[in-house]
Parts: sequence; C-alpha cells; structure tokens
Amino acid sequence: MKKLYVDSNRPVQYNYQDVNNWTPIQSVTEFKKHIDEAINLRTGVDTISFEHDLKDGTGIQCLEYLIDKSMESGMPFPRIYIHSEMPQVYLKFENMCDQYTRRTNKQYVLEDRKSTRLNSSHLVISYAVFCLKKK
Repeated sequence: MKKLYVDSNRPVQYNYQDVNNWTPIQSVTEFKKHIDEAINLRTGVDTISFEHDLKDGTGIQCLEYLIDKSMESGMPFPRIYIHSEMPQVYLKFENMCDQYTRRTNKQYVLEDRKSTRLNSSHLVISYAVFCLKKK
C-alpha cells in the first residue's frame, strides 16, 4: 500500500522519519495521477499526509478528488494526516471528511499526533500533525 506526502514546500523528513515509505507529491495534478494509478492497479492508498498550499492548487482540492474517486471506485478511504501549521486548515479538512461520512455512512475518528521533531530552522515547537482514521 502507498503512503502519499502532499506538500510543495517541505520535504518528507520535515514531518516523518520513515522517509523511504512516502511518495512525495507537490501538485494537485500529480496527486490525481497517483490516485488514478492506485485505483487502476488496485493497489490502494494506505495513508495520505496533506499540506494545504500546493504548486497548482490546494490540499482541499486533492481531498475532494480523493472523496469522489473513493466513492466512485469503492477504493477504501485512507488514513489522513494534516501537517499544516495553521489550525484553520485542519478544520477545512475535517469538514470535507465529515461530508464524506455523511455521503457514505462510513464513520471515521479524528486523532491528533503532535510532531516534536526539531531542526535548525525551528525556533519553537509549534507544529501539529492530525490524523483521521477509520473507526
């Protein structure tokens, strides 16, 4: 199963230690290609970690595409992490996932995972990663 890291500004190692397990994606176009491939090859996607701002759009556009394709194809909905530094972004993703839940009657539980990894560019620990997983 695939793990997709959707962020056009930060590398995978900024948020995760298991760098080799993630496929970095920097655009909505690239995200759509990977989702379509996972559906066509029936490999699925296990986990997606989203940032909001991308080169050619937003993580919300990616999530909308994922929801539509998941419902259309029957592909299981993956675990979702939000690695944005802005709390309001998390709420936008949560609202989108709530819409998926209402449309499919599939329940998900929202968890948060605090990231305390520091590198030389961090002045303080103020970064949170949130997780959405199937109940």
